[in-house]
Amino acid sequence: MNNLIILVTAGSLGAVGALYLISRLGRIRVARPSTVEVRPTSIKFIGEQDGPREKMLKAALAMLFQADNIVKRAYLARLDIGEGFTVGLCIKANPLPDLSYPDKINELFMKVMGPGGYLHILFLTDDQEIEVRRVCQPFYE
Repeated sequence: MNNLIILVTAGSLGAVGALYLISRLGRIRVARPSTVEVRPTSIKFIGEQDGPREKMLKAALAMLFQADNIVKRAYLARLDIGEGFTVGLCIKANPLPDLSYPDKINELFMKVMGPGGYLHILFLTDDQEIEVRRVCQPFYE
């Protein structure tokens, strides 16, 4: 899953909005109406994404991660994936979860953040985790 990002969409953005975003990013196949895989050529970690709504999202995600015991560490980071800046949920998990796991995250994301948003999910390699740790502390460990 090197440089694989799962894009999940919430509410009114829907499948059409996700496909528009993906067409702007230049690639990929639709896995589900609200989940799309993106394979950017590069990922640069910019810093932590934090604010009042992000704190609520991090707390809700931490509860999910604690309950399922799949995620080792998680970061909410600003990313540059070659088409401008975005926010990514960066996850270190061993073993990697099955492909239904982003849907669980998406359901929670929609409840916390409401309609019209989107979130990139990146399953980190060891090297990527070293890079993200330089600019962002994990909110879940």
